[in-house]
Amino acid sequence: QSLDDSALVDRADHGPGARTDHSACWWEGRSDMSGLEGGAMVLFGGSTDAGLHADVWLLIPSVARPDSDSAESTPWRWLRMDCMGAVPLARSSHAAVVCGD
Repeated sequence: QSLDDSALVDRADHGPGARTDHSACWWEGRSDMSGLEGGAMVLFGGSTDAGLHADVWLLIPSVARPDSDSAESTPWRWLRMDCMGAVPLARSSHAAVVCGD
């Protein structure tokens, strides 16, 4: 599996936008998902002037490129998750925790 799966939408140009009352947790990632070996921050929900949100985003931190002899690294980037199944309703002022992978 890789970050190019259809469940992820690369939004390197911009992220989820300014919001308040969202939840954010650090997820250690999965060794079988290329690009997530170092983990990512998971952001869910929150509110903006447009109302409540139920979107899920990953913030992938900058990492050194293993194929480069320089200190060059990939930029931090946002990925919007295209969630399936029983997705929680839009909300703000909530809590979240990551359990397992």
